[in-house]
Amino acid sequence: MIRLGMRASAAFATLAALVLLAGACSSDDESADATDPTEVTEPAGASSGEPPRNPYLADSAWSGAHRSSYAQGSSDNPALGPDDSVSASRTTLPGVPVIVSFSPEYPDGSTVAWTSLSNTPDLRAIAKIDPDTGDPIDIFVPVDEGLEPPPDVALLSGAYNMVDENNHLIVGYSSRFESYGDSEERDPQSAIELLDTYQLPDAALCGTGDTIVGQVLTYDGDVAFATERGMIGLLPGDVADMTDDSLRLLSLNGDRCSGIGVDGDHSVESITNNIAADEDGGIYFVSNRQMYRADESESDGELKVTWSAPYETGETLSAVRLGGGGSGSTPSLMGTYEQEDQLVVITDGQELMHVTLFWRDEVPEDWEPIAAGKDPRIACEAPVTFGDPDAVSTETEQSVLVRDYSSVLVNNRLENTEAIADLVEQIQKGSAALSGGDPDLAPSGIERIDWDPETRTCETVWANPDLAIPNGVPTMSSDSDLVYGIGLRDGTWGLTGVDFASGEDALWVAGPGSTDNCADEQLAQFPDATSGLFKQYFDEFPTSCDNSFYAATEVGPDGAIYTGLFGALGIYRPE
Repeated sequence: MIRLGMRASAAFATLAALVLLAGACSSDDESADATDPTEVTEPAGASSGEPPRNPYLADSAWSGAHRSSYAQGSSDNPALGPDDSVSASRTTLPGVPVIVSFSPEYPDGSTVAWTSLSNTPDLRAIAKIDPDTGDPIDIFVPVDEGLEPPPDVALLSGAYNMVDENNHLIVGYSSRFESYGDSEERDPQSAIELLDTYQLPDAALCGTGDTIVGQVLTYDGDVAFATERGMIGLLPGDVADMTDDSLRLLSLNGDRCSGIGVDGDHSVESITNNIAADEDGGIYFVSNRQMYRADESESDGELKVTWSAPYETGETLSAVRLGGGGSGSTPSLMGTYEQEDQLVVITDGQELMHVTLFWRDEVPEDWEPIAAGKDPRIACEAPVTFGDPDAVSTETEQSVLVRDYSSVLVNNRLENTEAIADLVEQIQKGSAALSGGDPDLAPSGIERIDWDPETRTCETVWANPDLAIPNGVPTMSSDSDLVYGIGLRDGTWGLTGVDFASGEDALWVAGPGSTDNCADEQLAQFPDATSGLFKQYFDEFPTSCDNSFYAATEVGPDGAIYTGLFGALGIYRPE
């Protein structure tokens, strides 16, 4: 039932369109009230781990970007352990599945995996996959089904997706929202159907060419979104109900948007990461200048900034940054119960990157700024050295993995970028991702930094400078107590597992490309204009098709680990 038209059979087309942020996910908590925080009794200093479940998201292992509206990227579901026998498989797809989201259970107890495949506007596709086999049930190419591509598409647009409680896949792409579902309701093996689309009006965009870069389903059932040039909006959660009259807007740039063309204006405040939401109505987003919380006003229903705080944004960009300056991470929410410290976590843009925590609600009355001149909303700034005491330059393009009061970060800064420094930006970013497969260039290092609610400070728990997770978004299971990521060892890509308590290497499974020559299969998806560029990487590093290419690693059903790969879906499952 795979519908690949002539344009889709050519596959990716240009490297520029493949480069998307994974930066690059729902919970099974039994809390049923969407408007009230979960009420529990926990000792002081305890952390809950699981955020309240958002009832408007699919009740599944992983329902959207960074798993849930809290964007913690972690799970309490069972997953692979150090002693498990593991099988690795790869399913070739016409694009990069940056985010894989799982459906609720069907009447027969089965689930499906949904993903929006990042590619050129003509070749982007939606895939529905059988988790038991890894095989596509259907692949839907919008332009082959009569949906014209929009004229302006940002590199980050369309990478994020989510599945709602009704098993509808929601994708914010360019300047419109799309929803997809089963052509035969409640039939997991049925074809994909485009259900509805909604085009944002000009008033919701900051100048010509502005595009959606982030989206989240709020605990009130609305879709909150952010555009590249700082427009924040709220719409009904069902795309069929989205109208211009239902749209609520907040602009970071106001009148500065007037007259901006397709090429943009680098002086305006921009957003290049996804967004998060909590059960109290807070919507969290980070620009290239400040960290923000917005809420819907109780008096008039308008969307307004509740607080904002500047952070250290840095001055230079490296080859791995997919967007503008500042943070390379989606805000992750930390602390879930009322008596806990409730924080929001990002990485900053300094040459030596710091993890930065902000007070999410009211700043404590007895709180003093961490340093002179610092905004009092900043609770912590901790340098991230990845275990190298002499480090002067570190960087990540991934959202921060959060579990309890812990933050886990991976290093993405290549050892040397001179060879790709002169390439045009889009080609440079893709080359940086593929260069992560070069053992001489691959970045290495993973670090855990905890917030201590007693001392109200951050401290490194462990750092492992030797493990390389070059460009994928890490995840973890609190059941297995392992952190997972797509790693590189001696030029071979595969699944890495790190002991959450100690930071020690605990699991390694070589990717399917370590024994399966995938080069011809993968390169056949590229046009002649770019296949020569890619071929040099595949010739030198034969396992390049197991490269995570900025995609998310996720804890899926049945203890398996799912990940987007370079034009494929990878699954590591217990045998």
